[in-house]
Amino acid sequence: MVTAVLADLPSQSHLQFDMLASLTSNQEQMDYHSWKWIWTAFSTYVLVNDGADIDALTAKLQTIPPKYAPPTTERIFNQSYEEFTVGNPWKLELQPVTDIYLGVSPNQNAFGPVGNAQVVQIFAAIGVVILLLSCINFINLSTARSANRAKEVGVRKVLGSQRGTLVRQFVFESVLFVAIGTLLALVVVNSALNWFNIVAERELSLIPWLSQPSFLLILLLFVLGLGILSGGYPAFYLSSFKPIAVIKGQVSKGNKGKSFRNALVVFQFTISICLIICSLFVQKQLRYASTIDLGLSEENLLQIHNIEQFGFNSEPIKTALSGLAAVSEIGKSFGIPPNVGSGDRYRSTEPNAPVLQLSNLRVDEDYLDVIDVSFLSGRNFDIERPADKYRVILNEEAIKLLGWNTEDAIGRSIAVASGNEDEFEVIGVVKDFNFQSTKTGILPLILLHHGNDRVWDYGAGLSYYTLRLKPSAVQTSDNLRALINDAEAILKGIDQSIPFEFSFMDQQFEDSFRNEQRMGAVLNFFTLMAMVIACLGLFGLAAYSAEQRTKELSIRKVLGAKTSQLTLLFSTGFIKLVGLSILVSVPLAYCLVNIWLEGFAYRTPIQVGVFALAALISLLIAIFTTGYQSLYVASKNPVDTLKAE
Repeated sequence: MVTAVLADLPSQSHLQFDMLASLTSNQEQMDYHSWKWIWTAFSTYVLVNDGADIDALTAKLQTIPPKYAPPTTERIFNQSYEEFTVGNPWKLELQPVTDIYLGVSPNQNAFGPVGNAQVVQIFAAIGVVILLLSCINFINLSTARSANRAKEVGVRKVLGSQRGTLVRQFVFESVLFVAIGTLLALVVVNSALNWFNIVAERELSLIPWLSQPSFLLILLLFVLGLGILSGGYPAFYLSSFKPIAVIKGQVSKGNKGKSFRNALVVFQFTISICLIICSLFVQKQLRYASTIDLGLSEENLLQIHNIEQFGFNSEPIKTALSGLAAVSEIGKSFGIPPNVGSGDRYRSTEPNAPVLQLSNLRVDEDYLDVIDVSFLSGRNFDIERPADKYRVILNEEAIKLLGWNTEDAIGRSIAVASGNEDEFEVIGVVKDFNFQSTKTGILPLILLHHGNDRVWDYGAGLSYYTLRLKPSAVQTSDNLRALINDAEAILKGIDQSIPFEFSFMDQQFEDSFRNEQRMGAVLNFFTLMAMVIACLGLFGLAAYSAEQRTKELSIRKVLGAKTSQLTLLFSTGFIKLVGLSILVSVPLAYCLVNIWLEGFAYRTPIQVGVFALAALISLLIAIFTTGYQSLYVASKNPVDTLKAE
């Protein structure tokens, strides 16, 4: 009976559902499972009083498992509570609801999409860095062109203006520039959000924030803070000119503070080169991950979902699907790579053997052939041998964990470390294959026959049929669409009410790197933006340097210097700065890349060639940026430049 209708929840909420059912409405089932303290399919939400001591409450919670869990550990695992928790304390944790979306640990409390705190932190840091690069451009150009405002400062001081008044004026100008830039940025962000939402797969909107006073206050503080940060040094620098020196023309034309400006240019290009290196390695890692040998053949595998909803006996479905012309093989499993997450505790039947945690996957006789897994020894399940349903197959990692070798594992037995501790004979060892994301590597795995009724989850859980498709029969999208329609018609013909869902294994492996792909796309954009900002600053300084050195270069030309020599002379100083930036950025980028790659089980090697490519790209960009100004000033006719002298 429907008792209420809820408004749609925000798409970014960690709570997502189509229907809510009351646990008390199924009290019989709850009572049946109430003793199971390992039934962790639920999260408990607790409303605490205002001002509650969370640490004290957490401490009190730790008294609950020792009081109520022992019957479970004794009944299921044949161990006392103390034995079960040796080296693995049973701890109940509290997590604020506001921390779940971007929480790192524990991460089991989300019933919908969650964010990635690391990605948010990375891009927030990059955003701050890009703002700093913009500030550096403003500082560099303001101080470099200081001579243009020197007379203004001198005249104002002669007329009685105090230094503090001038500082406030220059800071106000900086804040005004930032305010105008912020308004333009809001327009650009609002226009680009649709594109960003597509790339990042998010549903962000700017307009609702503009009506919130807190956001407007933060925006105001941002404008003031950035304006003061970028305009502070130029304001004090410009206001320091002495009136007499200015009037006599004794103010150096932007040469004062040259070392400081050069240091800022080095900082700009260090950050930009570092981002280039990181972007190259992100793309390199994604390409590397896509070429990893998964240990199975993931292409042309169509996976049909919701098979468990058709009842215990799904053989008629298998027979009907295998009759499709485009299907060469079909197999059933209770889980599909790369999303196999179930597991249990097992041990060897040898005396004093330790209890081990193994992932498990229940399959029929055909599944391993369908996904093309290789056997290192032994054999597959055989439908002609009824006793095979109580036998098992292990992967290489499980063999290593048990301390066996591939050959002598056949014929040995492994027992479930719980309940009746049923023993199962090992009949085969398969080559390791990725049944989870390639980011986590390959874990020890036991393959159980789906008909094994001596395991606790017999007949339970989600089940699938995986179809191996003939490549010649699905060469076009129309062929594939027709096959999917035929498969849907078969299932709908059996039970119209069960939703038809499907997936492709290769697409699911690719989707496991979706976050990294999105991060790579956004990082490329930020890298391009940072490099453009750095180049704009370098171009501005080169233009001003060209203006200041025009007469010097003209005199050199009169004395016989060639245009190529003058171009090289003018560009060398800027190229040296970029070279210094490369030396600083390489070890920094190496550390960042190394930290990021630690999150992958399979890592692309950190090769010198990538750093060399980034250095070459940076040098070419710097040469191109300063090259125009170099050629322009070196090509000028000395007569036009020196005729007034």
